[in-house]
Amino acid sequence: MNQKNRTVPNPYIFYGGMFAFFFLAYSLTYTLISVYLLGRGYSPSQVSLAVTTSSILMVIVNPFVGVLQARLGIRKVNYGIFFVTVSGMLILFLASNYLLILLGYGMAMATLCAAQPGLENIGTKAPVAYGRIRVFGTLGASVGMQLSGVLYDNVSPRSMFIAAVAAMVVYIACLAGTAGAGGGDVRARPRESSGVRELARNRKYLLYLVILTLFYGAADLATTYCSPMLQLEGMTVTRVSTVLLLACLAESPVIFLSQKFMDKVSSKTLLTAVFAGLLINVSACALNMPLPVKLVVICLTKNTSYMLMIMTNMKIVASLVGQEHQITALSVCQMMKCLGGVVIINAGGAILEGRDYSAMYVFCAAVALVGLILAASFKLPESSGSGMFGR
Repeated sequence: MNQKNRTVPNPYIFYGGMFAFFFLAYSLTYTLISVYLLGRGYSPSQVSLAVTTSSILMVIVNPFVGVLQARLGIRKVNYGIFFVTVSGMLILFLASNYLLILLGYGMAMATLCAAQPGLENIGTKAPVAYGRIRVFGTLGASVGMQLSGVLYDNVSPRSMFIAAVAAMVVYIACLAGTAGAGGGDVRARPRESSGVRELARNRKYLLYLVILTLFYGAADLATTYCSPMLQLEGMTVTRVSTVLLLACLAESPVIFLSQKFMDKVSSKTLLTAVFAGLLINVSACALNMPLPVKLVVICLTKNTSYMLMIMTNMKIVASLVGQEHQITALSVCQMMKCLGGVVIINAGGAILEGRDYSAMYVFCAAVALVGLILAASFKLPESSGSGMFGR
């Protein structure tokens, strides 16, 4: 009797907290890493190497984590990932030389990125609409961007990483709470194949991975050097953080209203819109437009296109891959995102060191344009997404 009458916790507390504090930690670790390294006297190529090293680790870690999540359950695997992530953040805080920075940043970012697809999957299976809880991730990331600038300027650059550790502790508590808030663990059947062979035979999925790689490579390159570019324009770290905060908040309507349009608009239209937004974003920097124009374009398109891609990716994967292999498929998508970063960010860093930011963004725009052409000509199933984003 008591079991039946037991009150189920409000899902917003745990699901919202899970997204909010995860992305708070992510933002504190990632947002100003290029500014942090350049401030310590490292060159743009060394900044690119740090990002590339973390991306290589992501390529190695993501498929392995995806297979484990499919077999053991997302929550159980993410509990283990938590300890590696926190260890990386602590190494980053204590690091006194470049090699330790590479190790700490690589550990933290590789495991954060490996954990994210599983969290998004949990979010789509929550007892409330995905957009209503995912928007807390945007708020967490927004706070992290602003907080990182405040800590960098007023406390110490390294304090960002301790704050990230604190956020991770709250995140893991909220993740545990979601199990009792109307959401069981998500996994495939233990004896079932993880789906790697099936995915390798899915030609449409493989072609989609190429398009996905182009988007994330160009988007991550633009994001990596956005902060130092704005600093070069004369903005302080705090003001740069404020711009990134506004850009992050601009994605909130896209997330909150996702239940209104994500299941209705075709995947092809969404994918084309994503690349169009990215192209507009990087073109403003490639054409070296006046600073006010750059700021408006960055605020309106940078995060909105990125967030729309995250949701579009889940919808497309659901239409191309069977449900039993979707966790693995999402992990492979995350791996390809990292692989794109290895190649494109490295190339962009080399261009920046030899030329300037405008030339680097021209390269970024060229990659985005190729992706836009491929997306516009790519045939996708007209699946509605099976109500993935609505409740």
